[in-house]
Amino acid sequence: MHADTYPGVAHKPLAPSLPPSPPAATSSAPRDASGDPDSACLDAVAGLPLRSARPLALHLHIPSFDDMPVPVFGGLPTYLAYLKREAALFAGMNEVGQLRFDGVSPASLSAAQVDSLMTHLRRHFRFVADEAGEFEVRADARGTSPERIRLLRRLGFNCISLDVGDDGAAPARVRGVAAAARAAGFRSLRVVFAYGLPGQGVDLLRRMLATIIGAGPSRVALQLHGGAMPAGAIAQRMRRHCIDQLGAAGYAGIGGDSFALPGDDLAQARRQAAARPSVSGIALQAAPRVVGCGVSAVGIVGALRSLNVAAPGDYYALLDRHELPVAGGAHQMVAA
Repeated sequence: MHADTYPGVAHKPLAPSLPPSPPAATSSAPRDASGDPDSACLDAVAGLPLRSARPLALHLHIPSFDDMPVPVFGGLPTYLAYLKREAALFAGMNEVGQLRFDGVSPASLSAAQVDSLMTHLRRHFRFVADEAGEFEVRADARGTSPERIRLLRRLGFNCISLDVGDDGAAPARVRGVAAAARAAGFRSLRVVFAYGLPGQGVDLLRRMLATIIGAGPSRVALQLHGGAMPAGAIAQRMRRHCIDQLGAAGYAGIGGDSFALPGDDLAQARRQAAARPSVSGIALQAAPRVVGCGVSAVGIVGALRSLNVAAPGDYYALLDRHELPVAGGAHQMVAA
């Protein structure tokens, strides 16, 4: 297959001469009173600035191009260019109070790429003050240098989520990353701790978690290892050990196997019954108001949920037509 094609998609590459994206998204689909889901999604998004001054959550998805089954036109640089174009469709809306990335983390991008992306977002969106917002970046304890941590803080990230990896030595590296994050001025450190690792008995589990707790993260999330998982009863016992150990260290549950120290924003919101589940994790917002950008990104506006197309080629083609790259429009959310 030719490297600059994608199966089944009439694709126009991004060109420097292409006119700038319009300030609001448009759709070629007919608009009428028949309840067209695409129109409902666009109308809901367009009406946001008039409804509330409450900040939005902005979630961006960057896929791993190393895992793509077929070559994708332009690779990561082209994808980032189109991601910026989609984000610009929502320019001038409510302030952004939460920024989160799914898939490939900005910490894994080149310094020039993450600088360009964050500069673009701040050009098109108004972000709340640093002390009022949660702008999260995910890092790896094994490969994030103090220099990269300082760069991420300078670019506006104030919360760092640390994946400790699946090797027994990873927790020991958390102390160094935590120290670098605090020195750089990060407000919050979240550690994702995997239990159920091969060869991880209860004693090793306790020692690993004690090392992480000793680094003083403001939040800890438990995650069952996805490889050779232990039997259900053993996994539940390991999880119970983790919860008890975190509780003894002063961490309180904030939902979804996540725990926080009493002074953390989410712990305080939990006590005030202000925290609600979001698309990924816990959000401080009183109701879902998520703008999702990128392939397979999820957006939630009021009672409407939208899902972006999954194939990069389809994503590019829709944005070339100045359309929101939604897959099948928006759908009413069903209350649980």
